[in-house]
Amino acid sequence: MVYSLPANLHVLLIDGQGNLDGFHRSFRTGGVKTTLTHDGERGYARAIALRPDVILLGLPLKKGNGMAMLQMLKANAATAEIPVLVLSDGLHPQERLDAFRYGAVDCILLPAKDGEVRARIAIHLGLAGRNNGNPQLEQAGAKPSDAANAQDEDDILVNAARMHVRDHLAEIPNTRTIAHRLDVSDRRLIEAFRRCLNMTPFEYLRKERMQRAEILLKSTPLPLQALAAEVGYSSAANFVTAFREYHGMPPAQYRREKMAPRARRGKADKGSSSQA
Repeated sequence: MVYSLPANLHVLLIDGQGNLDGFHRSFRTGGVKTTLTHDGERGYARAIALRPDVILLGLPLKKGNGMAMLQMLKANAATAEIPVLVLSDGLHPQERLDAFRYGAVDCILLPAKDGEVRARIAIHLGLAGRNNGNPQLEQAGAKPSDAANAQDEDDILVNAARMHVRDHLAEIPNTRTIAHRLDVSDRRLIEAFRRCLNMTPFEYLRKERMQRAEILLKSTPLPLQALAAEVGYSSAANFVTAFREYHGMPPAQYRREKMAPRARRGKADKGSSSQA
């Protein structure tokens, strides 16, 4: 089966290593509208401004962090639904898994034939149910103010950080780790959280950990050591201390008072059967 791309399709190619030039020329020859950049930061800005139908992201990037870009694209309402296909000649299996986790719909190993890339684009556009019309452009003079732009950027960054925390709660030790994975400075991340949520990233991380711990304590019989690991603490002792400071009681007491009756009965039944 031969896949053809509609002439009104707009493809943004963010080419980190110069591997996508051939696709750029081929698509343009076939009448497809393309935008090419070799700069990761500029590519992210163009994705927001142009709203392309599909993004081809060549990794690794020379400027910028590709995994961070994927997270930011998914956190931005303007670009969250745009299919992003990652192309690379050197991603390790774990890096490919990370790309999927952070929002890529496909990973293509280079070198790849033009027909294969076209086929994958067509398939993912079909799965996404996207209308391949030209993106709407901002009216001249209707650009938002710098303050509004700054606030929007903060919202996007905080949204990306919150998504990352929820998906990686067990493996994030501190604010610096979150900032590093989103390719921003600690200070930039802290300022965005304070503006948008009136709290620091560390306070948000602690809140998410405690809320996840509450659910696990109420609904599962997990031992404290295993539960602590699930919410990102290196030891049960550290978890108990943090939980007591946050709730005013140790987790064992909280579990006794809050555990769902069904989970409590299940734990009791298990104990009875083991004694038998």
